[in-house]
Amino acid sequence: MEQKDQERFEHTAKIFRILGHPVRLAMIEELKVRSWCVCELAARLDLNNPTASKHLSLLNSIGVISMDKNGTQVTCTLVMTCIFDMMHCAEITRTQDRTASEGSQKIEISTTYCDAGHCKR
Repeated sequence: MEQKDQERFEHTAKIFRILGHPVRLAMIEELKVRSWCVCELAARLDLNNPTASKHLSLLNSIGVISMDKNGTQVTCTLVMTCIFDMMHCAEITRTQDRTASEGSQKIEISTTYCDAGHCKR
């Protein structure tokens, strides 16, 4: 593998590792609605401020969110909205797997997020 490909795959793997935590995904989902102060988001998700801050710092380090400091308050804003495409595809896959195991008919897939049709089966 060429060096440039190796670096690209390592960067992508880092993004997936950081995204691979339920609390961080919950934070991203909350940030879809609006920007939040770290303390507000922590309270909303029943986390202490240092824990929330650590998770948010990781999301900031890979460019998913931005963190803007104003005095002692840090406001987080979602930057990488394309994550919802992937989250939507994951949910469709989970729902289809559950539906198939229950013997029900397949659900109709919405293309609200997946305009390219990547999650269609």
